[in-house]
Amino acid sequence: MSFDYSKITIYQDNTKCPQTIKLNSRLLSLYKKWFFVMQNKGLNNLGNLTIGKHKLIEMQLLTAFDSYVKNQVKIMTFGKEANTNKGNVTVFNEDYQKDIYYSYDYAIAHRYDEKVNIPAKDAPNTFYLKARKIISGICLDNYNLNEDFVLSILNNNLNKTSLSGKYTPCSHNTKNNIFKNYDLDDIVYSKFDNEDLNANIFLHEINILEPTHIIFLCGKGYDEHIKRAFGSHFLNILLEHNKNLSVKNPCGDIFDISYKDLGLQNYAHDRIKIMQTIHPSAHIGDKRKEYHDKLKYFCQ
Repeated sequence: MSFDYSKITIYQDNTKCPQTIKLNSRLLSLYKKWFFVMQNKGLNNLGNLTIGKHKLIEMQLLTAFDSYVKNQVKIMTFGKEANTNKGNVTVFNEDYQKDIYYSYDYAIAHRYDEKVNIPAKDAPNTFYLKARKIISGICLDNYNLNEDFVLSILNNNLNKTSLSGKYTPCSHNTKNNIFKNYDLDDIVYSKFDNEDLNANIFLHEINILEPTHIIFLCGKGYDEHIKRAFGSHFLNILLEHNKNLSVKNPCGDIFDISYKDLGLQNYAHDRIKIMQTIHPSAHIGDKRKEYHDKLKYFCQ
């Protein structure tokens, strides 16, 4: 059984506020410029890269929705690998900011809606999805989901593209350099100018969307990725607050930083709240409730 997503209206229904429209216009301009910069650096070469059976999938692009814009608490999450679509890494997805692009979000929001009849395979209730629901303010015992809640947070990843959703190391990591002559870091994550800011794609996104809370759901093993995205100064601050992070202690400290710690010059909020956790899919046993409770507390 399959569901026809061609007639959904999730984007047009949830991007009506003037501020939301403006933010998405800025994001579209940003991503077009980013692709132009990447193409000049050799993005097309990455389309030829195959590691085993895996190729780099299309870039993850963020979108602002009305419920995010209206929230006082604006949350951005960082997982590990982008794994939303299987498109070509070299191609800008022209469905971006069209309803069909958000089929997965629609499936989450309407999974238990008997009138819609979404197949379970379209939105499997993984531990990661459960964590996303909690961060969005959704009670796990409540099956009456809605688009407002599901679209109220920004779901990002430390790898904007990945090897079919599998672990994708930094290309400058010579200890595990599977990319050989393909400098993924330079092509995808180098700095470029946009709106009077010279920064990488992650900081440009944060500069536009201005989250008040950032949560790293990546667990351990992604220090190089965090350094690549936010620099050594921020990584050192994060490590200081996560010395005991493990499956027995699945959530690090909750702390806040100045936007200047990210190298940003202007920001809507003086401080940004930060937390790092073990990845939701980790085997944490009887620590699961503690993990969920800490997520809820952080998002208040």
